[in-house]
Amino acid sequence: MTEAVLGDERQLLVAVRYQLQSYLRTYRFFAMVAIVVALGTTIFTLLAYLTNNGTLRIAPDSSAFLAGPAILGFLATIVYFSAALVGGDAISTDFGARTGYYTLVLPIRRRVLLLGRYIAAVLTTFLIALLYYIFAIAMAIYFTGGLPVVGLVESMLVAFLFSAAAVALAFFFSSLVKSPALSILLTVLMFFVILPILTSVVAAIANVEPWFALSYAEASITEPIVPLSHRESGPFGSFQPYLWEGLVIMAAYLVVSLLLSYLIYEFKESTG
Repeated sequence: MTEAVLGDERQLLVAVRYQLQSYLRTYRFFAMVAIVVALGTTIFTLLAYLTNNGTLRIAPDSSAFLAGPAILGFLATIVYFSAALVGGDAISTDFGARTGYYTLVLPIRRRVLLLGRYIAAVLTTFLIALLYYIFAIAMAIYFTGGLPVVGLVESMLVAFLFSAAAVALAFFFSSLVKSPALSILLTVLMFFVILPILTSVVAAIANVEPWFALSYAEASITEPIVPLSHRESGPFGSFQPYLWEGLVIMAAYLVVSLLLSYLIYEFKESTG
């Protein structure tokens, strides 16, 4: 029994290493890097231009600057996009392409293969998020001259959990269909259309806290930097999650989505 466990651990390390290398060499990864670099450069250039000509005046509060919608407000979108690209077809590719006939007969347990891909996808997604954090840090230092170090580190930890939850949800949709292209499309629609609309409709019209949506928890990424009120005043319900509430939502999505992905992947058969 001990040898089997050790064997699984060694196989997991190998799976993570090779899958991570595979992700980092794909055109998708370089495209995501290019998008983040272009986005960060554009925001920096625009802010610099507006401040230099007097059109915009930035307050010297680095915390408020970082937590603003123009800076870390973009981070959830970046995580969604990366998670969809690296995790959207992570499972479906084994059942919708002939490569599955070779992958699934390898002397490695499916759960080890799945976990290796998942860890590699999370690391890749968080690496893209860290790249955007670098731009945010540079802009905060340049425009405000300061940096909320503790809050920023805590924000990164929350972003890591958020990345893990988003990738797990992408894996779940990848396990539902055999077409890699369709699974990526479903994941993108869920991240950018269905969840945001559902969150807005439930909060604004039904006046109910959308605690069931991952998109509701994304506000927790900036909460360690600038704490938010649980509910804002207004004619319609406008909710913000407590930090602990956002963490619970992310953890729930991670555990449930990954467990369902494993159950489907373990018993699904490849038919080409």
